Amino acid sequence: GSAFRLQLHGSPKDTAAAACDRLLLATSLDTTRGLLEPIVTRATSLLPTDASSARAVAQVMKANDRGGCPYVFAGDSVLYLLADACIPTRYAFPSTLAYDAERGASGADEVAELNRILATRPPVIVTMDEPMAPWNPATHNIMTATLARSYRQVLTVPREDAHLLVYLRRDLPLRR
Repeated sequence: GSAFRLQLHGSPKDTAAAACDRLLLATSLDTTRGLLEPIVTRATSLLPTDASSARAVAQVMKANDRGGCPYVFAGDSVLYLLADACIPTRYAFPSTLAYDAERGASGADEVAELNRILATRPPVIVTMDEPMAPWNPATHNIMTATLARSYRQVLTVPREDAHLLVYLRRDLPLRR
């Protein structure tokens, strides 16, 4: 595999999110588990409260994926790696579809992509109670309606000044 250095910089709030995004990028650069596991361990130990929260969310994602792809609408893309989960979209970074500042930046039709993901009926959806940036109103409204209609909240954990919320499809029993 290729070697790389994980560099962390910026404000403490930026550091955790940026580190998670760089970890997912690292996954695409080098899929050698032996190289990635120490990096994940070091990066997730930066902020212990966020690390334990990420591990708890990943555990629920992994236990309840039932062979499908969970979806992280808002939160950290490293959750897919920690849960050993498939990613249901080519837009693996949650900010692409969830946040207003990203609207149009990727060239994607965010509403169409979110509807495509939701049509696959992800077994688990992760979001946040307070966004890291202002919500994209169109995609947030779709997500809110979908969660109210077809999902139930099964876990809430702290994430910086907010909370990660984990939802399970209503027709599935919770596996611990």
